[in-house]
Parts: sequence; C-alpha cells; structure tokens
Amino acid sequence: MESRRQHRAWLSKAVHAEGGHILAQLAHSGGTVLINQPGRASWSASAILSETTGNNSHEMTVAEIEEVINAFAAGAKRAVEGNMDGVEILGSFGFLPQAFISPLSNHRQDHWKTDYVLYLNYWKPCGKLLARKKFSACVSQEMNWSLAVSPSRI
Repeated sequence: MESRRQHRAWLSKAVHAEGGHILAQLAHSGGTVLINQPGRASWSASAILSETTGNNSHEMTVAEIEEVINAFAAGAKRAVEGNMDGVEILGSFGFLPQAFISPLSNHRQDHWKTDYVLYLNYWKPCGKLLARKKFSACVSQEMNWSLAVSPSRI
C-alpha cells in the first residue's frame, strides 16, 4: 500500500463488498497507559496514580486538551476519507474521556473540572451540559465540524 489512506479505503471497500459496515474506533488511553519511555508521561485530566499500571499521569494543559480534541477530529476525518461508515470514541475503562467525567480522576480547578453546570451556547442541540461531560462533548462537536456531517455518523 502506498499510504494509510489507501489502506483504509481498501479495507472499507473489502468490508462493503461483503455487505458489511465498518467503523473506526478512536481512543486515547489517558492515564491508564504504562509509559516506559524517559521524559514521556501519560496524559490525563489530573495528575493521579493509576491503580492499573502504577503510573503517575501528567495533568494536561489547556493547550494539550485542545491538541487531543483536534487529534480526535483529524482521526475522524481520516476515517471518513477512507470510506468508513462511522466513528466510535472509546471512552470507558479509564480512557481519556472517562477521566474527565469521573470526579475520582478529574480534580481540576479550571473550566474542565467536574462540579458545575456549563452552558455551551455554541452547541445548540445539547444546551445545558454538566461540565464533566465537556471534554467528550467537545470531541464530538469538533469531529462534527471537521467532517461537516450528521452527528449520526459519529
């Protein structure tokens, strides 16, 4: 294969030829990943110790949060360009979206914290959201905007 894009298109074409559907699953392991590389830390909503790996995660900066949100959007765009039928965000089991939702892993004191109601005026369909769901909502919103597609494909 000349490129990953061609590979995704080839895979989608093969699945569609058999009458199937194919989704891309996008994930960020957050603080649950064990990183054994000097100078690299796992990213999470807050700096916490992972009970799974014993890893101390790095509390993401606002710029890092925006970087990850944009990376999810870019991944969704690549999946659609590869003729995949949709995108699924893996957001459970300590992965990054769950880390922002849980008060056990999100101890932030900025607008990404978990304990107040947030109004997302620019996302009219949802109206009022709990702030703890903001990360997941922003990921979905950015994916929708980057694709200019119906949220039903996300």
